[in-house]
Amino acid sequence: MTDTAPPEYTAPSEQEILDFIRYFAGPAAKSDICKGFGIKGDDRIDVKRALKSLENKELIVKQGNLYMIPDSLPVVTTIQVSEIDVDGDVFAVPLK
Repeated sequence: MTDTAPPEYTAPSEQEILDFIRYFAGPAAKSDICKGFGIKGDDRIDVKRALKSLENKELIVKQGNLYMIPDSLPVVTTIQVSEIDVDGDVFAVPLK
């Protein structure tokens, strides 16, 4: 019988977390990020610190409990219809 030590935990880098948020299907919650990296328990604090650092560097923005890349459209937003053309196509712009 051989004793094998569990692999050492290494927190994901800020760049890895940024890439995860960028390519995640929509805004990502901290729980989505932790699940994506297989992080559980007290190790989640490393992700929280990295998210705060990325937010302070303005590389990500937080809306509620969701993180996203700045200048990306949120999942739900208010829009203003700016034009309806002769074919019935509707053109709108997001309101801030």
